[in-house]
Amino acid sequence: MNARLIQVAIVILCDLTEVDFGLINLALEASTA
Repeated sequence: MNARLIQVAIVILCDLTEVDFGLINLALEASTA
């Protein structure tokens, strides 16, 4: 999948669920590294 598309989805999900975006972004970067 397109990494940018995933990041957009994560931003939306975090905005809706108030999850810490920083932690999820770190996990995403680790998974795509």
